[in-house]
Amino acid sequence: MLSVLPQRIEDESLISYVLRLTQRNGFHSPLDWLSEGEFKAIVRSDVRYKHYIQLRKLFPLTEQDIQVKPNTRYSALFLRHEAERPRLCSRCIADTGYLKAPWRTIDYIYCERHEHYLIDVCPHCGEELHWAVPLLDNMCPNEMCARKLKSPPLDGTLSNLFIDEICDCLLAENFFVMPYQTYLTHHTYPQFKNFSETVKTGMKVLTQRDMYMNLMKSLSGQENPFSRLPSRYRYFPLKLLMNYLNAEWPLSKWASASLASIREERHQPVDIDKFIVTVEDAVNLLHISRSTLISTIPELATKRVIPKGMRINAIDLIVNAKK
Repeated sequence: MLSVLPQRIEDESLISYVLRLTQRNGFHSPLDWLSEGEFKAIVRSDVRYKHYIQLRKLFPLTEQDIQVKPNTRYSALFLRHEAERPRLCSRCIADTGYLKAPWRTIDYIYCERHEHYLIDVCPHCGEELHWAVPLLDNMCPNEMCARKLKSPPLDGTLSNLFIDEICDCLLAENFFVMPYQTYLTHHTYPQFKNFSETVKTGMKVLTQRDMYMNLMKSLSGQENPFSRLPSRYRYFPLKLLMNYLNAEWPLSKWASASLASIREERHQPVDIDKFIVTVEDAVNLLHISRSTLISTIPELATKRVIPKGMRINAIDLIVNAKK
């Protein structure tokens, strides 16, 4: 056991308690007294029983701290809805000196008490926050900055979103930044910097016509690497976005109308060598039968079961379809 064991506060996150234990026992970093594996498990809210056995030798733990496998997936981009990096209300930190457990979940975008957005980047140096003792004093953990953190006031934009809608906003922003993606990169944890601003941008894409038109302009222009392909491939990223949205948004209506009005141009020579999609999206969105997939893509013929998320290069299917 550590020599100094302050009581854990009721709504305190485990990683916050670890930071306080570090500070109170005179350590500079949690890695001064925890193994890298134990610290990583705490940071990721992924404490398993093997970690629990070792950690409780150092400080009190409850079985509620053991990670239970999530049974709900809200987003096609990530599995867990806890953030790996700190998100905090600077005014709460200044008042209490600890980080609250609800701040770790992405459906908690702002502090209801102070009506300020949670921050995950320093407003002064722009660096992402990381789990370090200076956070307890409301200080930027970047040693080259070390200035007081400050959360921006709530503007009402994101005050009434449910978690599935927040995930939709994150997905939409992802396509706005990378409009030509034909498959989604999956992560265990949300991978976003400046979380509240990311959600705001995604919400604009989903609800503001001019933002939607900017997305359509990107897909319609010659800078689209798939501009010489038939429209169902050229606008496939938009179909992909629509397919993985949880809620109804104005974008869905606009996109449906846009796609219905697009006419196929005359076939043009294909000068690309890759069009990567998952098996599931090839079947559901491009309406390519499994038998066609297997006959065209040799590596699929050797598999007894084809994983839905397996990525394939569909360019040969596209070329053959145009002949």
